[in-house]
Amino acid sequence: MNRIFITLLVVTAALVCTAAAEPLIPCEFYGTVSLTGQPAPPGTLITAVLNGEERGSIVTTDPGHYGDPTGPFGIRLTVQGNTSEKGSVISFFISGYPAAETAVFVQGAVSMQNLTGDRIISNFYADKTTGTAPLTVSFTDTSTGSPTAWNWSFGDGSTVNATSRHPVHTYSSPGNYTVSLNVTNAGGSDTKTALNYIMVKMPPPVANFSATPTTGTAPFTVIFTDTSTGSPTAWNWSFGDGSTVNATIRHPVHTYSTPGNYTVSLNVTNAGGSNTTVRTTCIQVDPQIGDYSIILRSGWNFISTPRKLMPGNDTASIFFQVDTAGHSVLSYNASEQRWHSMLADEKVRSLEGIWIYSNSTTRINLFFDTNPMQTPPTKTLSAGWNAIGYSDTTPVPARDALISVQNKWAILIGFNQIQQKYETSIIRSATDPLHGDQQNMYPGKGYWLYMTDPGELASIGA
Repeated sequence: MNRIFITLLVVTAALVCTAAAEPLIPCEFYGTVSLTGQPAPPGTLITAVLNGEERGSIVTTDPGHYGDPTGPFGIRLTVQGNTSEKGSVISFFISGYPAAETAVFVQGAVSMQNLTGDRIISNFYADKTTGTAPLTVSFTDTSTGSPTAWNWSFGDGSTVNATSRHPVHTYSSPGNYTVSLNVTNAGGSDTKTALNYIMVKMPPPVANFSATPTTGTAPFTVIFTDTSTGSPTAWNWSFGDGSTVNATIRHPVHTYSTPGNYTVSLNVTNAGGSNTTVRTTCIQVDPQIGDYSIILRSGWNFISTPRKLMPGNDTASIFFQVDTAGHSVLSYNASEQRWHSMLADEKVRSLEGIWIYSNSTTRINLFFDTNPMQTPPTKTLSAGWNAIGYSDTTPVPARDALISVQNKWAILIGFNQIQQKYETSIIRSATDPLHGDQQNMYPGKGYWLYMTDPGELASIGA
């Protein structure tokens, strides 16, 4: 009996609590309504939300107005509530977009409540839209409708800072980039797309070059090497002597015939523009003393005399002024495969490759034999490696200089005395730009020549 009595008390209490939240007379609203500064069109849905629940709605029939302000039978925005919600805040939404205004729930009140809302419209601008790579761009969101989330597409696949409101983005590569911004708020979302909005150009190149060697006697041959950055696609050299031979190739070889100081310039171009560097007095060409001069560089030098020397000036004593730092002047006997230390009175012969060490840059002046009846020099070559010279005063392709042993040689290797290292090998019958036998042999230089069979090397000069 006691248990039944307690149950009745609980049920009675629950009914009393439920009755305490009885419905109230609703409150009503009317007024003007605008979206993004413009009168809301007929058919605009206005909803009222109380404590997170929709409690009333109305559809406009006149532009910019909702509800009837007068008369007992006028249609207004009616908001339902209960006793516990007295004084609660009512939020309004215009076509799903939150209105800036709110109201307080007052039982039975009829109030004018003008409503303004912003439709979400995506918009943005960039502080720059063109430039060279790498191009850093600051984007600014100018969307209306109080967006709460942003999603950018910068057009290059990067998602860094893509959800920031005002992102900064760097474009690394040249190209035209389409940018879009999607913005979202409680009422929905909107996207703006700007086609080819950012135009990134390739930066112009920066011209630079090196020259080897830079001083010597006429005729003086210089190897120019382009070291420009920025991937140039075109080159235009000015060698300072008016010649345009090889002026548009990347790494030209140029011969100066006349003594003087020469200013050299290089202009390089790519899709982004052009750039020029100028070297004043880059090349110094001195008058010839004697018939020919060989310039020894600091370190080891692999040299030869381009023609038969004048009697009395044709021995190893021509090297007397060279500071060899105690090193011998060396020749190589291919038949015996051994080195030979030359004596001062030994003949220096054309077609003979000679190794000499110099402690500093030194010029060796040569005087050629002018006897018109002289026999052109030859050199007997053995199978294997031979130290040879080049027998002319102007460069000639290796296949022509070695025509007397054309079917018996295989590999030719020179020595770069400035860099103190062997040069890229030249291979007989090769045609590629690196190893092809169209590569020149140069006067005054010595070479290692590998012979597959013995042969007789003949001079091509007088």
